[in-house]
Amino acid sequence: RTAMEFVPLAKRLLKRGGALHVYGFDDKNGIKLKAQLLALIPSARIMGSIVCGQQSPGVYRLCIDALV
Repeated sequence: RTAMEFVPLAKRLLKRGGALHVYGFDDKNGIKLKAQLLALIPSARIMGSIVCGQQSPGVYRLCIDALV
């Protein structure tokens, strides 16, 4: 399972203005992860992303912070 599978459930449980932290693997910019998150929650506001580790060359573990 991936974190993105649980985003719709988290959206239902969060109050308006709640923070969501999604972890996943992507390049350093996290463009694919951010696009997936915005596809699931179009009203989300991405606050930033942080590299939390590295899986392999060019593939990083990221934390995407968003307000819902």
